[in-house]
Amino acid sequence: MNKDKIFELFENGDMASANPKGTLVEKILDSPYNKIGMFTKLIINHFTFHKKLKKFFKEEGTEFNMEKVKEASQYTVFNRAWYYIEQIDVKNKDHIKAIGEFECLTFNKALQDSISHFEDREEYERCAHLFKIKEIVNTFENS
Repeated sequence: MNKDKIFELFENGDMASANPKGTLVEKILDSPYNKIGMFTKLIINHFTFHKKLKKFFKEEGTEFNMEKVKEASQYTVFNRAWYYIEQIDVKNKDHIKAIGEFECLTFNKALQDSISHFEDREEYERCAHLFKIKEIVNTFENS
């Protein structure tokens, strides 16, 4: 077994390069499927976290302003999730393919929750982008 051949699988044989640009990991992280996944995971896990946090403080009997914490964390999470989903180009066939490959029900819920969040803040450009993606998800869901 040639150990150099094994590393070629992961780094295109360019072991001497100090610049990791173009590596398999970078390509995966930059893929539209990964960006959709990060967006969805942030939104869905955010709601799960709040349910657990509320249950924890209720069981502990601790005074806690849940609404203020929820508002602050929603701002952070939705804006971070936006960072990923804004990179999805609804005119790019590879991005459309990635949308179609993602699990529709969960992705659709994350999109709808995000649309609602940004509507409340009157960020309609973001809503428009999310809505275009949601329309594509719906075409895959209905086919």
